Amino acid sequence: MTDITIRAATAADAAALAFMEAMLFSDAWSEKSVGETLSSPFTAALVAECGGECIGYLLSSLLAPEGELLRIGVHPRRRREGLGGRLMARFLTEAKDRGCTDIFLEVRADNGGAIALYRRAGFLENGLRRGYYKNPAADALLMRLSLVGYEKTLK
Repeated sequence: MTDITIRAATAADAAALAFMEAMLFSDAWSEKSVGETLSSPFTAALVAECGGECIGYLLSSLLAPEGELLRIGVHPRRRREGLGGRLMARFLTEAKDRGCTDIFLEVRADNGGAIALYRRAGFLENGLRRGYYKNPAADALLMRLSLVGYEKTLK
C-alpha cells in the first residue's frame, strides 16, 4: 500500500475537494465555495493523499480562542482505516497551536460514523437544532471540545 500523506490544503486543491464533496454529501459545497473557504486567512484545511489522489480532507475555521470544524470527509473506499482520526488529530494539534481553546461543530444527528469519530476525539454534545438539515431531513447535533489541557491521542 502506498503511504498516506496529510498536508495543508491550498487553493489548487479546490477542484479535488469539491469532487469529494459531491461524492460524499447531499449538500455538497461547490468548487467556488471550497475555493473561497481555502482563501480565508482563518481557514485551516488538510488533504490526505495516497498515490497523488485525494482520499480525505478537513476544512475548519480557526479564530482563536474558538474554532469550528466545517467539513471532514474520507473516500468511501478508504473508510475504516483510521484516516478520519488522523485528520482530526492533526487538526486539533493545529487548532491548539493557533491558540484555540474550544472547538465547535454540527453534525447530522443520523450520521453515526461521524458522531463516533467526534466522541473518540473527546467532543461532547452541546445542543440540538431540530430540522436543520434538508435533503434528507435531519436534526443537527451540536458538539463542543475544550482544548484546555487536551492531550488525547486518536487512533
